[in-house]
Amino acid sequence: MRCSDADREGIAGRLRAAAAEGRLGMDEFEERTAAVYAARYDRELSALVADLPPAPGSAGNGWRAVLLAMWRQILADLSLLIGRRGAGSSRRRLVIAALVILFLAGVVLAAVLGVDGGGHHGFEHQRIGRGF
Repeated sequence: MRCSDADREGIAGRLRAAAAEGRLGMDEFEERTAAVYAARYDRELSALVADLPPAPGSAGNGWRAVLLAMWRQILADLSLLIGRRGAGSSRRRLVIAALVILFLAGVVLAAVLGVDGGGHHGFEHQRIGRGF
């Protein structure tokens, strides 16, 4: 979809805020700002701010915001783990790898043992003793 002047101004404002916070250097800010005003489509604008935090108030409220923040953190940690972005400490990479392995082990264990929704099977309900 084609972008409007208001769309361009909104993205330019986000770039100004990112530069003011120190997230963008002046050269990169100028390059991205020039690209904003040259953009014709929404996807071009989205690509210019994809690596920046969302605009204030755009994450939503309540659980949606929490889940969105959690999802972003998981993606950032996984990209750090596989070496696509950021230097990251080797200790943090080790912790992330251990958590991923534990999660996968839990999934495999649940699949092997079966998850029955809390139902009980086996001997635990058989009454053994006198008069029962």
